[in-house]
Amino acid sequence: ASLVGPLLDQITCPIGTVLADGAYDGEPVYRAIAERAADAEVIIPPRATAVPSDTADTVPTRRDRHIQTIKERGRRGW
Repeated sequence: ASLVGPLLDQITCPIGTVLADGAYDGEPVYRAIAERAADAEVIIPPRATAVPSDTADTVPTRRDRHIQTIKERGRRGW
């Protein structure tokens, strides 16, 4: 996960989507993506043990929204 920022820095064209497996699940990765491509769609499945952030009820992050959608619709529905 610590290499996401440097990998994204190597991309010279606009980034539309970031797709990764669950090993990259976590706020540091989402933060690195947001710093380099704020409008990019992020598709990283949260781990089965993922919990929403402390601000999920008031200011949900993308990751929080993914966790909530999986809770409501299941992984296939996400």
